[in-house]
Amino acid sequence: MTTSADMLSLPIPDGRSDRYAAGWAFADVHIRKRGSLTSEAPTDWHEEKVAGFSDRLATERAALARRLRTHCTCGEELEPPTNGLGNWGSWRCRKCWAGYCQDCGSPLDYNDQCIAYREAQEEDANE
Repeated sequence: MTTSADMLSLPIPDGRSDRYAAGWAFADVHIRKRGSLTSEAPTDWHEEKVAGFSDRLATERAALARRLRTHCTCGEELEPPTNGLGNWGSWRCRKCWAGYCQDCGSPLDYNDQCIAYREAQEEDANE
């Protein structure tokens, strides 16, 4: 059986009110319909619902910023991947050679593996 929570792109954070959840879900649909990530919630909404809407849009903006990484934390431009490994290529800093995941923009570890992906896998294994 599919619940409405299963249809969300990102789950609603734990411990939130129903009003917050409604705002989060509304923003999730707004994003899927390619709505602006800087949209404002209607002025007649309850403040908790507005918070859920705003938080979901902020989460999406942060995720987009990670995917669109073009510069290293040292400020230097990143070199695009040239290894032909598809999604698991890495972007390298032209100055300090730090690596970043092509998919999410997360830093790579010393084995050129995405740190965010590894941490998510470890978290899933611990649950």
